[in-house]
Amino acid sequence: MSSNEYNNGPDQVVPSEQRYTHVIKGAVKTRVPDDFEANTKPVSVPSLLRTTAERWPDRSALCVKRDGRWQSTTFGEYYEQVRTAARAFIQLGLQPFDGVAIMGFNAPEYFVANMGAIMAGGVSTGMYTTSSSATCQFYLTNTNVTMVVVENDKYLQRILEVKDNCPQLKTIVQYTGRPAAAGVLSWEEFMASGASCDEALLAERLRGIAVNHCCSVIYTSGTVGQPKGVMISHDIYTWTAEHGAACANYLDGEDTMVSYLPLCHGAAQIVDMYACLRAGCTVYFAQPDALKGSLIATLCEVRPTLFLGVPRIYEKMYEKFSAALSSGGLRMTLLNWCRAQASHYWSLKEKDIDTPVPWSLTVADLMLRKVREKIGLDRVRHAGTSAAPISADVMAFVQSLNIPIFEMYGLSETCGPCTINNHKGFKLGSIGREFIGCKVKILDPDEQGNGEILHWGRNIFMGYLGREDATRETIDDDDWLRTGDVGRIDSDGYVHITGRIKELLITAAGKNIAPVAIEEAIKSELPLVSNCVVVGDRRKFLSALFTLKVEMDPDTGEATDKLQPMAREWLADRGVQATTASGALKSLDQYRADIQKGVSAANERAESHACWVQKWRLLSGEFSIPGGELGPTLKMRRKVIMDKYRTEVEELYSG
Repeated sequence: MSSNEYNNGPDQVVPSEQRYTHVIKGAVKTRVPDDFEANTKPVSVPSLLRTTAERWPDRSALCVKRDGRWQSTTFGEYYEQVRTAARAFIQLGLQPFDGVAIMGFNAPEYFVANMGAIMAGGVSTGMYTTSSSATCQFYLTNTNVTMVVVENDKYLQRILEVKDNCPQLKTIVQYTGRPAAAGVLSWEEFMASGASCDEALLAERLRGIAVNHCCSVIYTSGTVGQPKGVMISHDIYTWTAEHGAACANYLDGEDTMVSYLPLCHGAAQIVDMYACLRAGCTVYFAQPDALKGSLIATLCEVRPTLFLGVPRIYEKMYEKFSAALSSGGLRMTLLNWCRAQASHYWSLKEKDIDTPVPWSLTVADLMLRKVREKIGLDRVRHAGTSAAPISADVMAFVQSLNIPIFEMYGLSETCGPCTINNHKGFKLGSIGREFIGCKVKILDPDEQGNGEILHWGRNIFMGYLGREDATRETIDDDDWLRTGDVGRIDSDGYVHITGRIKELLITAAGKNIAPVAIEEAIKSELPLVSNCVVVGDRRKFLSALFTLKVEMDPDTGEATDKLQPMAREWLADRGVQATTASGALKSLDQYRADIQKGVSAANERAESHACWVQKWRLLSGEFSIPGGELGPTLKMRRKVIMDKYRTEVEELYSG
């Protein structure tokens, strides 16, 4: 059925019986949840934006700090800017379902370009700023990108390197600074072209939009193999935003959030762009070096009411405070008493969500609030964490500051949430219960109830662009999404992840072993260890690679040689006065037995002897994004690590 046979958009539903598609112009059947509350009417992305602008025309939507001051855009202005950008894309030749790629750090222009492309009937896609030229070329050709929007000259040059290999690419726009290359439009020139486009052309494009058509492609980060283009429809975005905002306790027209995670990542898109839009939440943009060290300063300025952090962000907070909290003295004794009150309260609340706040915590929070102010989280009502495993120690630490932190779980293929812990119920160590209107089940569970986690819901993606084979492998014949993660469901309905199928190690004896739990156990026993990578695929026993906790260069994001206070303190307790990682390595013999003691303690917690780590190696360098060992959301890239440290691994198994 051709798209031009339907002209009642943007909220029309194109008839389709297909459960999934790999074609950019394809339409899919909307999955109808059993839960009546979750069975809301489909709406398009342009309609969501228009409705929000009508509800809160004068409320700040987007705030960015430039030239030392915050600049604000209201929802009414945001809507008009998106309409202008949509007309600009049309004026410059964008056709329905053409791709528009965006590359740069989070900014108002990124939001406007993304929404404008969708409003013009195009398909938006983001490119990681860390992507190589070759990967950029793959994105541009796979999504049939005819127009690219880049932040600055650095990313422009990356596009120009491959432009000749992308014959469909017509237009490039640069949204900060003056373009140095001929033919590249500045943001001002781009928006001016939109002002000259007839409104009737935009109205025509809107009439051609259908909620079950693709409006965006999110590329998997490519930690294993080539990235896959995850096709997301209007309905998937708006439905997930509607119910995600409710599950995360957004208050309509009241909340604020800081945007800093890469916007080409699924979690950042659904939270920053769509859930915040649905709830009229004001989005403040962090500085481009947020993950290199400036995030805390922005948080302290903004004092957001909502916060989404990948585990590494919370781990850094834990590391920063832990040394001070264990330093002793009357003040620290008092602070630790206050933390104990918060920890006790949250442990009771885990068992009974309606547990009232005791008087002791009311008193203790007077001091805890001062600590939260130092990291800008004193006003947070809901702090979420996702994208990678987070240790129970770190979660407990954040709770001890009386910060309501909740772990959730999702994939790009589910537009974010599969399961969620929230203000209606949570369990530490779990990834939560089923997201509203969705279902979770375990495929072929073993004796402990572990098996692959399957997901069903209205938020399941349309399919992988151009990859029918991969789509069929991921969505089974009964319409369940295969997540690739291994887990179990406890008697209270909470889901626990115990491994990932592609990360499972199969020993020479044929034993399947999930490394994540082992790695977390070792890190909890050894406070000086930043990263732990368990290896042992097709080997007789398990080994591990460790990195020491060091300071990161705030400008480059690269690891320095300077040890973090927590690591220095651990070493000092054992008579080692090293202040650098290289110095610590030279003195390894002085504390080798203590590391082994921590490894042995973790082994005792393992489910079987096959899960014991028998050898280990302390690496000379820390993992980082520039080094390639960590992805854009600070998740370990195991294949890269195994390739980079192949020699060290082989040495563990030689002799």
